[in-house]
Amino acid sequence: MYNWLPCNLAFNGVTPEKCIPYSTWDNFEKFQDNLNMAVDDLSSGVDLVMIYFGYIDTYGHTVGPESPTVAEGIERADKCLGAFFDKLEEKGMFDRANIILVSDHGIIVNPFGVTSCLLQKIHWV
Repeated sequence: MYNWLPCNLAFNGVTPEKCIPYSTWDNFEKFQDNLNMAVDDLSSGVDLVMIYFGYIDTYGHTVGPESPTVAEGIERADKCLGAFFDKLEEKGMFDRANIILVSDHGIIVNPFGVTSCLLQKIHWV
């Protein structure tokens, strides 16, 4: 687990073999380093890696989802992920990898200019 806040805690009695604790949410170089280390770990036989990167979420809440800061963050994160995919391809692992990107919620600007979490707008069944 890379940059994951509670990665040193046991879940169902199991703790991760590797835990790089959460230290910053806005460092793209560290994000790219974590992605590169993840490829190295996967190529050495590790079955699962999990990486947290909170830049877009944090700035989405702070300056709004339509801000240039968030757009730039998405572009930079996309480039980091592209390099990650390229490295997986170079190692012959891309076609065997299951890559899942998740978010804790979406965010919108409502008609009053206030950002809202999409989870608050969805009627769950």
